[in-house]
Amino acid sequence: VLAVGWTAVCLLWIGRRVLPSDRWMELGLINYGMSTGTTATGLLLLRMVDKDLESGAAEDYALAAPLSAPFIGGGLLTLMMPLLLEFVSLGVIAAIASATVVGLVLLGRRI
Repeated sequence: VLAVGWTAVCLLWIGRRVLPSDRWMELGLINYGMSTGTTATGLLLLRMVDKDLESGAAEDYALAAPLSAPFIGGGLLTLMMPLLLEFVSLGVIAAIASATVVGLVLLGRRI
């Protein structure tokens, strides 16, 4: 239940503030699919709302994915998490993650 709520918050609240305003929903759907299991699900959701891929969200994702995938979603972050938890408490990691989200939201408001 918590995961469903978090992905909904990421899509509807954080996505609206961080992603480009002209296609936040389309990019948010791709990210929603990625965060719930597979990017293919997100691309399927995108095709449901943007059949001809005219929004440019698929191209934006294609350009960003090679840069973010090594760190997120099974990459270095996932690999390093057990080691990181050996030396840093979960509270510190949660605080850093929360500060990152707040920073991205504030940055999204400026742009």
